[in-house]
Amino acid sequence: MESGSISAPTSIVELEALVQRFYQPASPKVISQIEQQLQTLQRSPDGWQMADALLSSTDEKSKFFGALTFTVKLNQDWSSLDIDQTHLLLSRLVSWTVRLIAANEKPLVTKKLCTTLVTYFSRPTVSWSHSIRHLICCFYKREFIPEDTLDHFPRTVDMVTTLTPYQITATLWYASSLVEEAAKTDPNSQHLRAFHERIEKDLQDAVILMQYSLRQHSETYATDAFKCFVSWVFYGQRAWTHSSENINLLRSLINPSLELIVISDDTDVIEGMIEMINGYESLFKQEHSSALSNLLRGDWARQYLGDIESDAEASGSAARLLCAYGVLEIHSLIQYPQNQERLEIMVMLHQLLRRPGYTDAIDNCEVAIQFWDTFVSTTNELLVEETAPSWLPSVQAHTMQAVEEYVQKIRYPTREEARHLDSDEMDRFSSLRVEVSDWMQEAFTLLGLSLVERLSTSALVCLERNDWEGVEAYVYGLSALSGSIGEGESEDSLLTRVFGSSLFSELTSPQNRAVPSTIRRTIVNTIGNYADYFRRHFEVVSGALNFLFASLAAHAPSSQGSSTPQGSMANSAAKSILSLCYSCRTQLTSQLDAFIQQYEMFLQWPAADMTTKEKVIGAIAAIIQALDSDEEKVVRLQTVFVFIERDFQTALQRLETASKPSNEYNQEEEYEAGKQSALTVLKCLTAIGKAFQATEDAVVDLEYDESAPSFWAQGQGLEVQRRMLHWIEVLYSAAVADGDIIEEVCHIFRCGFTETTPGPFVFPAPLIVNFLIRHDMKSPRAVQILSTVSSFLSSHSSNPDRVNNEVLHLAQYIITLMEHNQRDAKVKRSPFDFNDPEVMKGCYDAIHRFVRYYHKAFFQFPQAALDHVFNTAVWCLICSDILPKRAASSFFAEWIKLIPQYPDPEKAVAQSMVAKGGPVLCGALISSVGGNAARSELDLMAEPLRKLVTYGPEVQQWLKDALNSGVFPSKIANEEDRKRFLQQIIAARGSTATNKIVKEFWMRCRGTGVAYGS
Repeated sequence: MESGSISAPTSIVELEALVQRFYQPASPKVISQIEQQLQTLQRSPDGWQMADALLSSTDEKSKFFGALTFTVKLNQDWSSLDIDQTHLLLSRLVSWTVRLIAANEKPLVTKKLCTTLVTYFSRPTVSWSHSIRHLICCFYKREFIPEDTLDHFPRTVDMVTTLTPYQITATLWYASSLVEEAAKTDPNSQHLRAFHERIEKDLQDAVILMQYSLRQHSETYATDAFKCFVSWVFYGQRAWTHSSENINLLRSLINPSLELIVISDDTDVIEGMIEMINGYESLFKQEHSSALSNLLRGDWARQYLGDIESDAEASGSAARLLCAYGVLEIHSLIQYPQNQERLEIMVMLHQLLRRPGYTDAIDNCEVAIQFWDTFVSTTNELLVEETAPSWLPSVQAHTMQAVEEYVQKIRYPTREEARHLDSDEMDRFSSLRVEVSDWMQEAFTLLGLSLVERLSTSALVCLERNDWEGVEAYVYGLSALSGSIGEGESEDSLLTRVFGSSLFSELTSPQNRAVPSTIRRTIVNTIGNYADYFRRHFEVVSGALNFLFASLAAHAPSSQGSSTPQGSMANSAAKSILSLCYSCRTQLTSQLDAFIQQYEMFLQWPAADMTTKEKVIGAIAAIIQALDSDEEKVVRLQTVFVFIERDFQTALQRLETASKPSNEYNQEEEYEAGKQSALTVLKCLTAIGKAFQATEDAVVDLEYDESAPSFWAQGQGLEVQRRMLHWIEVLYSAAVADGDIIEEVCHIFRCGFTETTPGPFVFPAPLIVNFLIRHDMKSPRAVQILSTVSSFLSSHSSNPDRVNNEVLHLAQYIITLMEHNQRDAKVKRSPFDFNDPEVMKGCYDAIHRFVRYYHKAFFQFPQAALDHVFNTAVWCLICSDILPKRAASSFFAEWIKLIPQYPDPEKAVAQSMVAKGGPVLCGALISSVGGNAARSELDLMAEPLRKLVTYGPEVQQWLKDALNSGVFPSKIANEEDRKRFLQQIIAARGSTATNKIVKEFWMRCRGTGVAYGS
């Protein structure tokens, strides 16, 4: 029955029934009520007796709850116990442990009692030392014995052999829990010094216990001993950095642990050893490395690494152990290649990469990649000190062999093989390819051109054999090196072997139509990655382009079911066409007509969607940009505009249709189709605009006269701009100011912001500003609008007077947006939060540019408006959102530094703003560093503070008033702390030391860390 409240139990029987009911299925409400009743009993003065009573029960759950109650009472009531009561409590806890272990109690209860003992050990003022020996003595005596009688008992090493397996197991549980709990604390803390010293006293007994247990291979507790060992190792790594004696005690357990690996079939033991090797290399000395080497070269390793039919989990663990050992001994493997042991280990590491199949092979290759990465990077580090060591050829041979082995493992599976792989396995295969690609770049630093030669030669061998999977794998390797290979003749001649071969003609041959799209896509992407090479070797461009357009026409999804980040074949081909035309634009001008003709054919293919159209039309536009005269450019642009006009008309027709209610079509679907066509038009314009931007090697006309009439501002040039603006305005209106449309229009305008001379995308400043300021807070892309405002301001910063009127309009627009943003927030939350933090950040990004480049215009605004900008920035500093906080910090830090550089009268206006708002700004900063800010925000607060302290002498008084105000947030930092803080930041004089001073003061105000100023 679940209705009504749960009554408090009045007897032990009722208490046990309530505990048992707590662990039975019930509604959340009933469980909550039971839990509340039990917690009330646990926290009551009778909780101690309740714990004893429950531990006397015959029910496992009741006993567990009894042990849990002891833990609760220890945490809650410890401070109320006197010394005699704490000793009595230890007697009860140990007695229960001894009694229940003797009764063969289930692990659930005994493990909880062990952690309760750890809780007792961890309490302040506890003097319990040698706790592990104490427990062993109690088990030996089969009852609790006083702590001061431990010297009357036999040696620990003698008593351990007389304990039952369960007693040993329980002691190991306690020893593990003890250091796992201690590892959560700071071993260097003075407050916890006594606690960690008592653990150190337990070390010798713990080692004796683990040493004995590890050698009892047939007992289950041998594995528990190893897990305990791992816990003590990682605790010791932090706690005993200067105690070689303690660490040596732990080292004595390494070899017995290795013996256990051979005997045990528990992969947790292998993984624990791997964890120690990877996390604490200095623990292992030469004798341990030799033992590991013998283990890995012996029958045990051959069982798991050499037998294909071996247990997959154990095999994987063994492979990880081999690679961890390889990293541990990396210097020996590199510098002593002729050593027989080292040779055998290297052979085994290579064998990991040659394991047949896909699933197991992927596992091993993923594991081995870390070793080979370390192998190459360590070699490169050693070569800094020794340029031509005798061991280098051997290392290079091993690396090249690993390259070949990895290439074989990243071959795409055939259609038949792919049928047996699920999506997860294919995803892992794709991830492995990426890792190998990254590693090959590292290998190139060691192998140099010999790696390029091997990949290119092997690719051609595969091409001759019609082994397309092999071709792809080697070309994929070349693609990975595209950012590493230089531009010399030697490099180019090796690449020409591949790109100048029959590769492209073979792929466009009808007899090779069956070559999978995954293979074609790799070659497509490789062409794009080597665009600079094709610019230097125009003789091979024609074949590459023919292949790319053929790939564009194919438009087939992957036949092997794998997805790639590049998307479809068509998108990859279009991307590479764009890259190739950008690099080779000058050489391709003679083939412009063929490109335009090819584009017209492309529009009839299924691949002609928004994404591919913008890339291919951008490629054509790049060639048009390279034409000699503006007149030629206009003629070609008008030709391209014919294609764009078709999409424009389609978009307009469908958007107009969608605006009229009808039962003949779905308005929403019609609108989306129209919007897609509209975006195609705009994205094509953006692509053309980017292609028309001045190239890096463009000649700068030093005699250019800005006042001279521009070709693009009259006649045919002006007509081009007007036509584009017509498309923009009509589509913007037809799509009802859709967010995606707005964003793309911004992208079009941005294309002209980087230009220093007139061009088709350098639109009149008033036109751009009028478009931007028509969008208010409710605009679906307000953030993008503000970003475009900032870009516009930056683009005209070299000649601010030329856009003075536009700057005034934009400044008024920004101030109005800020007022609306804050007013809406006041209604919804508080004056110190904002309706849209990203919008507020965008506003201050723009204001940052106003005060830096356009201060003459900006400071013409009424004082009330300027004060609002200042005060809102202060509110940003103390708001809960990080974006406006960061923007305001940057604004104040930059602006305060600029004020002394302003000419009059702007300087006077700015100084007046600071004089009026300075005390409030100092109050906000002091409130933040005084404890209200998060730790991660302290550097943001320190930046404006650094600039303020050097602004003027009045700042010191403002800071002093803020520190001594009644609203200072910290009650912990006293008057002396605040005084010292002020003296320190003034003395720092705006240096980076201010950041450290701020952090220390904040910690003092929060009550964390050591005493401030100590």
